[in-house]
Formats: sequence, C-alpha cells, structure tokens
Amino acid sequence: MRTKTFISLLIAAVLLIIVGGGIFIFFNSDSTEPGEEQSDLTPPKIRVVAEERVLSPVFSETGEYVWFMAGDGKMYRQKTDGSAPKEEIVLPEPVTGAVRVIWPPQGQNFIIEQNLDGHVRYLSFDSFNNRFTEYDAGIRNPRFLPAGDKVIYDRVTGAGAHELKIADADGNNFAKIADLFRPDYDFAVSPNGHEAAAWSTSQVTASPLFLIDLFTGKFDVLGDAGFYRGAKFSPDGSRLLVSKSNQAGISGLAVLMLSPRKASDVGLYAPIDEAVWEADSSAFWTTGVSGVLRYRVDTQEISEVFKFPEGEKPRVSSLLVHPNETFFLFVDEETGFLYRADARQ
Repeated sequence: MRTKTFISLLIAAVLLIIVGGGIFIFFNSDSTEPGEEQSDLTPPKIRVVAEERVLSPVFSETGEYVWFMAGDGKMYRQKTDGSAPKEEIVLPEPVTGAVRVIWPPQGQNFIIEQNLDGHVRYLSFDSFNNRFTEYDAGIRNPRFLPAGDKVIYDRVTGAGAHELKIADADGNNFAKIADLFRPDYDFAVSPNGHEAAAWSTSQVTASPLFLIDLFTGKFDVLGDAGFYRGAKFSPDGSRLLVSKSNQAGISGLAVLMLSPRKASDVGLYAPIDEAVWEADSSAFWTTGVSGVLRYRVDTQEISEVFKFPEGEKPRVSSLLVHPNETFFLFVDEETGFLYRADARQ
C-alpha cells in the first residue's frame, strides 16, 4: 500500500512539474530579444544637458559638443553625452540683453541679437581678431552666407527706404544687392550662397515668398501670398521647408522643391523653430501631438521617432538632430533647459 501511495505521489509531482513548465513557457513565448519590442516597454530616456536658460544651441562640426549662450550672456560648450562639465568660451567683453545667437553654417564667427531697452541691436563676433563689432542701428535681420565670412541684411536708409545689402561679417565692405519692397523682410540663405529666400514677417498683410538672386538682385516668386513664419533650406539646397499660418493662425509646414518647382503641404503643424532637416536632406524632424516626428520627403511617410512620457510633453523649441547618431537635443521653452533624448532606430 505504501508503495502504491509513493508511486502516486511521484506521478503527481512529475505532472505538477510538467504543467508548471508549460505555464512558464506559455507566458514567456511572446518575450522579445533585447532591442526589439521590449524597448517599447522601457520609458523613453530624456537627460538634462544644461540646467539653465539656453539660447540658440548648435552642434559643433563633429557633433561631439553643443555650443550655446546662457541667459546671463556667457558662451559655453558642453559635451552632448554629459561626460564632462561645460566649458566657458570667454568673450572679449560682457554681453547684455541677448535674445539669440545667429550662427554661420561654417566657421567660428557669430552674431548676437540683443534687446536693449526695446531696441534690437546686433553684435558681430570676429573669431580671428577676438573682438565684437556693433552693427549700425539701421541694420536688420543679418544672415550669414555659407562660408561665414559675409552676411546679407535689410538696411534702412536715411530716407526710410529698405535695401538688401551684402557685407563682410563685421559690416565692412558693404554693397547694395537690391531695393526691398517692404520694411519687414526676413531671410534664409541657400547653401549655394547664390540665392536667398525672403518673406514678410507681417501678421496683417499677406505677401509672396521670394527667391532672390544675390548676384543680380532679381526677385522670383517662389510661394503664393500668405503669412510666412520662417523657412529653412535643406542641406543640399534642393528644397525649402516653410512654416505658413492658415486663417486660424496655426503654422503649417510645407516643402517647396526648387527645381522643378513644386510645393507640397505635408499635413504637419509647427513653427519653423520646431523643425529641422536631416544631414542628407531626405527627411526632416518636427514636433507632434505626443512626441517627435520624422517626415520622409520622397515617400511622404510620417513616423514617430520619440514619444514623451505620459503627461510630460515639454514645449519644444530649438530642435536639433545629431548629424551621425540617433539622438536629438531640444530646449524646453518653459524652463529654458537643454535636453537630450534618444530616438527610435
């Protein structure tokens, strides 16, 4: 009798082991390899790069550093991986009232836009001579040419007229390019250095978007009359990303192909400061309802490359995409802090 009881217990134990193993396999059959769907269960990583008010961040040429001006008017560079403390770039004199920094595509010159008692002024930094030059009060909206040694700008004459001019980065050796039709143009210079997009910043009167030949001064209509809020050339200069307000005042994005001319609304809504081209010009990134989106121009495919944690979406500005790696930087408008986030592959 004891033998039968022992055998029954042994069989029951074996059955329990088999059933338990089956349950374990069943519940683990949907598990994924590291780096696959499991990543969707991991909260997205956001790291603080600079815990202070950051103005106009920009990647260094290799992307190892990010340069920025702090709210106190000091210039810094910081490793993007946060592996070292920030380094102050000592400027030749104190800077007050800084609003933003206008960076060149190449070189180490830059322009600081200031607000001094309600007046907009510009300081041009000459990196070779390590000195500032204050622009004339009649200069507005200076923009660098690709090499960083020259600028174009709107110059208000003594008679109140407006002229498009070109000059060295320090404001010397200037020359007139063309008369401007309006007093409120802003500009974006093409990577080829031969053309510039021009649009009115007026919120009252609609105006066309123009392409200006910087050699001849010829204006060519590039976009129909509207309320344009900014433009960015693709790195290869073949396309122009524009932000344009609709009747409700919401800024929608559109891509303009320059040759042949073709305009495409992309169905995404964001200010131009929340949109940035990829280095190869094939796509741009911008903000969405819950995260950061990637728009492929040729296929018109939209994908979400990053989703902010539930209830934690910041007010993104100054969006920067690393040229070689899959992370991006942004400034939270509420705090002014600079953050880094890893995008999905």
